[in-house]
Formats: sequence, C-alpha cells, structure tokens
Amino acid sequence: MLNSFNPCVTNEDYHAFFSIQLCELVNDGVFKLEDLEFNAGNDKRKKEIVEAIKGRFWWREISITPIKRWKWQLEAKLNNELMPKYIPLFELVEQGIDPLQIENEYGKDRRIFSEYPETLLSGNSDYISNGSDSEYEHIKQGAITSEIIKYGEKYQHVMSLLLDDLELFFSGLYATNINGL
Repeated sequence: MLNSFNPCVTNEDYHAFFSIQLCELVNDGVFKLEDLEFNAGNDKRKKEIVEAIKGRFWWREISITPIKRWKWQLEAKLNNELMPKYIPLFELVEQGIDPLQIENEYGKDRRIFSEYPETLLSGNSDYISNGSDSEYEHIKQGAITSEIIKYGEKYQHVMSLLLDDLELFFSGLYATNINGL
C-alpha cells in the first residue's frame, strides 16, 4: 500500500529550466492527474498509480510540449503498452508472492476403470465400476539465506518498474549551467 501524497503548498516558487513542472500544471489547474484516462484494472490500483506518479515526478519537468500532446502520449503509452504488461503483475502481487518459493507444482489425477456392472458417474451417460481421484501440490523453498540475498539485490516492486517506464515523459535535468549567466 502506498502512502498518500498531498503536495498542498501555497505560493509556489517554480524553477523550471526548459518546460514546465508537473506540480505547476496541477497546482495551476491545467489538469488533474486523477483525470488521466488509462485502464489500471480497478479504481484502487489507478489511485495508487496516480499517487506514485505524484510521488516520483511532482517536481520534474514534462519532457514534451505542448501539454496536450504530452498528456495524450502519456495516456497512449499507459493504455497500449504499459498497463497490458503490468496489470497481470499487479494482480500476482495482490494475491501474495512468496519470494522464497522457487517452485510450485500442482496437479490432479482421475483414474476410472470400467467393468461390468457399471454405475452412473454423472448425468451425461458416463458409467464406471471403479475409480479414484487425487490431487497433489509440491512446493520447494529455496535456501533461506541465498534467496533473501537474491531478493534484496534483484527484487523491484511492480510500481517501481511501471514508474521507470514513465521516466521518458519527464525531464531528467534538475539544473542547468549556461555560460555567462
């Protein structure tokens, strides 16, 4: 669960170098991030994504002008490329992932033998004289120490991966140096 981000500040002093900062667009009422049109799978997840965008990019400049083109391309990227890739990953995380589990095999088996006299198995004319059902699940846990080290070195939350893919919509420059100024 992400923490709610509330950037309510009055009398902002913006210092954009090349375009305009996201916080300026929102605070000046140009648009609301909540009004971005993209399918996140559900409303709760969409709110979390919007809060994460605010949290990472609030003071960053947008990378494309005019603003409507930036917003259109951001929505297109989210809808056509990113959310189809990340919605299933978000769903997996929401179901609960065990980072120490390295393998999980599940199976079912039904063995039916037909000899005389037969018994009706179901209403679709299946007859059996003898049968058995079985289910199994084999879970392998990794070595705890090595799996924890791998988890710490390699794991990135799905939200972080999504925000990394949105970096191209924001300028990476925080300052500039112009000779003579």
